[in-house]
Amino acid sequence: MNVFTIKDLENLSGIKAHTIRMWEQRYDFLKPQRTESNIRYYDGQELKRILNVALLNKFGFRISNISRMSEDERQEKLLELTQSLACEERFVSELITAMMEMEVKRFEEILDNYILSKGLNKAVQHVIFPFLEKMGLLWTTNHVNPAQEHLVTNIVRQKLIVAIESAYSRVEKKITFLLFLPEGEFHELSLLYVYYILKSKGIPALYLGANISLTDAAAVCKRKKVDYVYLHLTSVTNSFHVNKFLKDLNNQFTPLPVILSGPVMHKLNGTELPEHLHCKQSFADAISFLNSF
Repeated sequence: MNVFTIKDLENLSGIKAHTIRMWEQRYDFLKPQRTESNIRYYDGQELKRILNVALLNKFGFRISNISRMSEDERQEKLLELTQSLACEERFVSELITAMMEMEVKRFEEILDNYILSKGLNKAVQHVIFPFLEKMGLLWTTNHVNPAQEHLVTNIVRQKLIVAIESAYSRVEKKITFLLFLPEGEFHELSLLYVYYILKSKGIPALYLGANISLTDAAAVCKRKKVDYVYLHLTSVTNSFHVNKFLKDLNNQFTPLPVILSGPVMHKLNGTELPEHLHCKQSFADAISFLNSF
């Protein structure tokens, strides 16, 4: 059984811990258990409940009214929310609970329904990546095990690969990207989405995949015409040294422009980069850059 602290609930729902405590005192929809040292903890059902309550409260329902609703009534009200942001957050919450309960079929149905109604681009930017961000919070607090992560990320990966295979543009542009993840990096979803965007825009790309040495990637650039190199770093090992990595990148790929994105790049905020290296501080910035072509 997954158990969560009040801080976990705060991080995942956006509701401050002191507000959650106040709700517990005034209403009865949350009933945490206590450890021997009197510390609150919550199970998966209570996580689902607080996500639903937080969403209804955010979009106009008074907490006193929400507290009087049954679980089925709350679910009905969630389905009645029509604001686009509310719908997106509802889908994210449903993906989280499906993942926690390892309901693979349900997870895929939720994802398919959103893609069918809104398209892959909106699904990735407004649902999939916000979901992955929250899953990252669960991962860092040891509430997601590798099996749960692999089950859901492989479903997302399959959707992206199918989209890449069917992507088409009538015009092929005269630039080529080299896409890869450096050694030790295996989180491929963002790079696959970059590949999808490029292919949709008629921009040729050489996709090397995950765990590629800089030397091997540079060898491709010597054999094939490449105009831009793109790397995405989601996580790194403890032995990773940012400054050495940047120096090696510059040495291997100068004068080609190298585009860097991913959470690891946040560490470079304010760092002066070599002329040919370009860091995108958010994935939205990276997508905006790609859409400029």
